[in-house]
Amino acid sequence: MDETIRRLERQYQESSTPDNLEKLVLHLFRQQPWETWTPNDGYWIYITEYLDNRTINKWLNLYEDFTARTAIFCQTRRDLLRAQDWLTSFYHRYPIMYQGRSVNVLNEGIIEDPPAKIKIRVSDDPCFHFEASHQGNREINLHGQREGFVSLVLVEEVPDPDATEQPRTIDVSEMYGTPGYTPDVTATELLDEGWPLNYQIRHQDGRTEIIRQRDPSYFEIQLAFGYTGPYRFNVYSNERVYGGPEEGGWWWDSRSPLGTLWLGMLPTDRSGFNLYNMNNQERWTNLPLLAEAYRFLEEHYHIEEDDEDSLVVVIETEVPSETPHQRYE
Repeated sequence: MDETIRRLERQYQESSTPDNLEKLVLHLFRQQPWETWTPNDGYWIYITEYLDNRTINKWLNLYEDFTARTAIFCQTRRDLLRAQDWLTSFYHRYPIMYQGRSVNVLNEGIIEDPPAKIKIRVSDDPCFHFEASHQGNREINLHGQREGFVSLVLVEEVPDPDATEQPRTIDVSEMYGTPGYTPDVTATELLDEGWPLNYQIRHQDGRTEIIRQRDPSYFEIQLAFGYTGPYRFNVYSNERVYGGPEEGGWWWDSRSPLGTLWLGMLPTDRSGFNLYNMNNQERWTNLPLLAEAYRFLEEHYHIEEDDEDSLVVVIETEVPSETPHQRYE
């Protein structure tokens, strides 16, 4: 290699700035095409560092079967690769996908391996319409027409929260592998300790056990009772926008979506209120996926304590949207 490369290398080693790295790598590419470089070359470390930190501004879109679920904005290639690895691991370790869903018998069989149906795509655009003015379905399907359809099962009737609460008992025999014509295994609400509820399981032989939040079957039982709702972490950038000169000048808060991460079905109380919202983070220890997902978003978007006014992560049921432009009235 020529003296120029050695000089640029020393310059970068003395001051590891993006500009010095770019000068070195671009000169390497002038010596030979970038696709001819291999990991065995001595300068490969500089090339990978340059490519990993190069601004790409791509969206990492994740689909459950053919349904859009998660969209993460990635500024650099390194951000994209790390987010892709994390999302793949996260949705394989936690049973989030296909929660609360029933199979349409016309087109689709039982889902034997939900993680195998997860698809991750890199795109210039998110898999959701974030525009505030967009009407109708804000979800972009991976394919225009699905071969099969899976319908989401939600509680349509919410009991009156002011009514006298009576514990309910339901049949959970299928959950324990003993389905029959009569309830072999039942679950009963324990209302004396308040929300989140615990449940008493009564087996066919008369044995009983208490199921609490930390137990693996807890959320499946919550779902069976109908006390769950679909939630997601939404990431917004906040900006104070000048509205106009009226009344001496006025400002409004504008929110722009930077990403949304599907959390699946989370426990709610009888009125449908999320028990694991941002004001109840002390409960997240009982639901590790929330704390883990929140840490990922903080690291991915570089959210610091001082950034709380400019970047915010919230739990919501809907896909995020931009704040409509405010007008003086």
